[in-house]
Amino acid sequence: YRQSDLTLVDHIDFAEPNPKGLCCLSSGTESIVLACPGSQKGHVLVITYDPSGGGPAGIKPSRLQTTIVVAHESPVSAMSLRYDGSMLATASDKGTIIRVYSVETTTQLFEFRRGIDKAEIYSMTFHITGKWLAVSSNHGTIHVYSLQGTAGSEDRSA
Repeated sequence: YRQSDLTLVDHIDFAEPNPKGLCCLSSGTESIVLACPGSQKGHVLVITYDPSGGGPAGIKPSRLQTTIVVAHESPVSAMSLRYDGSMLATASDKGTIIRVYSVETTTQLFEFRRGIDKAEIYSMTFHITGKWLAVSSNHGTIHVYSLQGTAGSEDRSA
């Protein structure tokens, strides 16, 4: 909604249930990226908006790109966007695998194993430089993963 007169500026329908109300928004000034669960289990809908406002009469934001990230086989239970909207981190409801994707290309950049036992992921956050990702769970642990170097599947938690 537009704050000045509460005019609806965009609307996203959820085909799959979203009981946790998952949604994240980039906070950088170069782009506006919104991510939320997609229409199929394990998918994430990623929408990039024109940061200048765009759209008809400046009322409706202009969508620059709408993509689907096929993140997991089971439902997504946690997600986080890097502040500039360039990377998306996801975890499934199993909580054992953390994946990081390029928002622009939807390519998987990293995959990390959080553990072998099922866990509920409480929080995921990128360091402002994008070099680290912190993940907390109901196991009382915080895993910090390095996003530096070559993307791959090896576990580089600190």
